[in-house]
Amino acid sequence: MKNLRFLLLVLISTSFLLTCKKDDKSNSSDLKLPEIITIDVSNITQNTAICGGSIVSDGGYSVTSRGVCWSVSPNPTTSHSKTIDGAGGGSFVSTITGLIPDTTYFVRAYATNKDGTSYGVSFNFRTLKSVLPVVSTLNVTEIEQTTAICGGEITFDGGLEVTARGVCWGTTGNPTISSDTTLNGSGIGYFNSLLTGLIPNTTYAVRAYAINADGVSYGQSVMFKTKNVPSLPIVQTLSVEMV
Repeated sequence: MKNLRFLLLVLISTSFLLTCKKDDKSNSSDLKLPEIITIDVSNITQNTAICGGSIVSDGGYSVTSRGVCWSVSPNPTTSHSKTIDGAGGGSFVSTITGLIPDTTYFVRAYATNKDGTSYGVSFNFRTLKSVLPVVSTLNVTEIEQTTAICGGEITFDGGLEVTARGVCWGTTGNPTISSDTTLNGSGIGYFNSLLTGLIPNTTYAVRAYAINADGVSYGQSVMFKTKNVPSLPIVQTLSVEMV
């Protein structure tokens, strides 16, 4: 009798374990990930690109996160660099930033729901090569006998950081950084420079410059003439006459 009860207990336990394993397998096969496609890469520059995706199906659960991920290695995942472009279904556009010039990247769209993350097809693209910065020279103002104000505007860094900027001047038409120069910080945008040590009544040429890892670029050359030193009054001493 005891052996029969023990046998029944073993059979019940085995049946329960088999049922649990079957349920686990069933739950695993029932996972429903989103379906997503990757949109072609466009607007590629030295540091940026545009990509995106379109969610075909949410898998039966709300998409809680979506975007694109990229890397220099194939098949990037969300553990690499990524954008987060909201939630839900439909199409979205992503701006990829912080890229290195002249480098091949791999990118693909991703979508996440409660069951996990799925990916679209991976595309590869190559960023543009870096170039020299684009800089223009501002007009010369506040011209005096020995000083003047000039400056420049850097509208594009060439894909690399502008490490130095300023103006250079001389008495020839195209001064360079081997001439007299100012140093006005780094980066893009406007800057003003004070020119000193000028000679009165002298014609100068001045132009803005910008430096990145590729080299030096210059703005257009601007001519100006310093003021002349005012002439001293002429004083004549008359002879004294005795009355």
